[in-house]
Amino acid sequence: MDKQYYLESIKLLWKGAVRKVELSLLKLVPSKLAKWVLQRRGMVVGITSNRNFYETTVPVCVKSLIESGFPPQQIYFFIGGYDARYEKVDIGFGVNAYKCPHNSIDFTALVSIIELELTEKYWFLVHDTVEFEKQFYDLIAKALFFRKKKVYSGPSMNIGCYDESAIERASRELLTIKNSSKAWGVKTEDRYIRHLPPICTNVLELGVSDVYGSGVLRHVEHYKRAGLIKNKANKNIAENFITDV
Repeated sequence: MDKQYYLESIKLLWKGAVRKVELSLLKLVPSKLAKWVLQRRGMVVGITSNRNFYETTVPVCVKSLIESGFPPQQIYFFIGGYDARYEKVDIGFGVNAYKCPHNSIDFTALVSIIELELTEKYWFLVHDTVEFEKQFYDLIAKALFFRKKKVYSGPSMNIGCYDESAIERASRELLTIKNSSKAWGVKTEDRYIRHLPPICTNVLELGVSDVYGSGVLRHVEHYKRAGLIKNKANKNIAENFITDV
């Protein structure tokens, strides 16, 4: 047996064992304690959006996040596609929102966090085409109780925690990711969070739906352990890339 193959097999078995133990321990952690710990760590949710459709996605994304119990003052909404400079704006719901002088597709929030010098916060980044379930806050608090994670063991769509190493690397590559294309974003998916363990190891396909009533069909995916639903624009097929709602 090849030595490298043997070592990789041991590594996979070890990761699986650690995950099983962690899941067993998490069942013993009360939700109130998990949320208290997350509050102490100061986790904030950063949401990437665009000037062309944020008014459509805010009532779904931001509203559902707040309805899960997540504090609005710990939500940051970054709207890409503007010129000039960063500008703090009011989009309702009592959240922090910024017009951003770049359009970096999946990385708009990440680029803005670096340029606005907000890197000291405990960031969990998502897209505005995510819908949060009622139990999201409880589930995410438990899921991140022991360590930071990305949302899925497969492609995570750049959704997950961004730790110090992720932000440091992104800072070094800022000129590359700023104003990057959708195709580049898909090609480099999870570039900064690939090293993190996953919250979910499977995803439930809920079919195709015109989620926003705009005539654009999206693939709806349910990440149950994370308490979120992703209204996905494509299935990673280049000719099907959608950058509208």
